[in-house]
Amino acid sequence: MKHKRRREEKTYLDRIIGENIKSIRLIRSMSREELAGVIDLTVSHLGLIERGERGATPVVLDRLVKACGISIDSLFLPQNVSKSDVKNSYQMKTSAIISTFNEQEYRALIHAAKGIISLRNNGDEMSNDLLDEN
Repeated sequence: MKHKRRREEKTYLDRIIGENIKSIRLIRSMSREELAGVIDLTVSHLGLIERGERGATPVVLDRLVKACGISIDSLFLPQNVSKSDVKNSYQMKTSAIISTFNEQEYRALIHAAKGIISLRNNGDEMSNDLLDEN
């Protein structure tokens, strides 16, 4: 009886983790093939994990966390990962990286960000108070 209960708990956890992995993949508009390639799994193995039919090993979870920039605990919560969770994760990583920049690196980043905004706006120059250097 005790062994059966552990198996049921594992199956439930595998299902939650699988659902969250699939949500992350879909939020990022990634195919199963793309994500499998990034975390070095076969497509069929990733499918088994997403459906909760097979558990993800700690190594696979570590690769996923690093590749997708998410927190490990978000995979274990019985809810779908939202777009805002993924965005917040990107923002935290970006802030941590920027905090290590010297002034020259920071200015280069601002220049690159202005270029990206200009491209996004079809080449139109755009004044962005957040990116204006003082």
